[in-house]
Amino acid sequence: MNWPRARAILIISFLALDLFLGYVLLDSQREFSELTASEVQQAIETAAEYGILVSSQMPRRVMAVPFLVVRPQEADAQMLAERLLGPEQVHTVQSSKELSVWANDEGQVTILSTGVVIYNRAKIEPRTQSTPLDLRAARAALEKFLSERGMFPGDARFDFAEEMSPGVFFLRYYQEYQGYPVFGGYITATVDERGVENMRKIWFSPVGLGEQRRLLMTAPDALVTAAPEIANQLGRTVTLESVKFGYLSEALDARQWDVLPVWRFGFSDFMFVYVDGYSGEVLKIDTTKR
Repeated sequence: MNWPRARAILIISFLALDLFLGYVLLDSQREFSELTASEVQQAIETAAEYGILVSSQMPRRVMAVPFLVVRPQEADAQMLAERLLGPEQVHTVQSSKELSVWANDEGQVTILSTGVVIYNRAKIEPRTQSTPLDLRAARAALEKFLSERGMFPGDARFDFAEEMSPGVFFLRYYQEYQGYPVFGGYITATVDERGVENMRKIWFSPVGLGEQRRLLMTAPDALVTAAPEIANQLGRTVTLESVKFGYLSEALDARQWDVLPVWRFGFSDFMFVYVDGYSGEVLKIDTTKR
């Protein structure tokens, strides 16, 4: 055996192992580091050059996060329709592979193959002259309506409300999993003193977080990366009012899929921009609440 050569190979192997372990240690430490205040300020100034004014606190932590794996939440379409429309017998208006529509004198329920549930009340009595609802009463009315029908999930979290006119509220809730918002799972509804006028719900069954973690872009870095696209899409000056980390997925007609981590940037006028947490790509600009 060529001992000098073997010794050299061993030395090189151990050096490579030391470098690899050092990289792993450095990467794990980065997860618990933070951007400096000057780095955040530089990102804010760069965003301002694109007409994005920041009034929200910017998260500074550097994190490594995995994908989220979800499945559609399965339920019997007719059972859901009967829960929402009450004891009066429901009848099928339309039935196909893509959707089913059920109705009675109380209203109509549409259920898509992706699991989206849409409810519309039929009986719209004239509004009374009584004191209009406030936000607290509107939330209570919606949560009671859904709870009585076994449709208000324990992992629902209130997101925001807009008073569309005096006493008429648009409400939004999102799904939460292990403390993380799952923005693709949501309940939206319009509520006034007469009750729930309409409601839309999509909810997922989380399988769990993936095993592989990847370094997440920080919120300031993601904002700067997405700023040109945001400016191009909006074409006007906007104010950033909230920043939240979570997961975003559309409702898919599939058995199971991976969900991307995102930064959600909330702007004035209830507009939200969802940015890929790994690449900084703008995934969705949501300006439609209803």
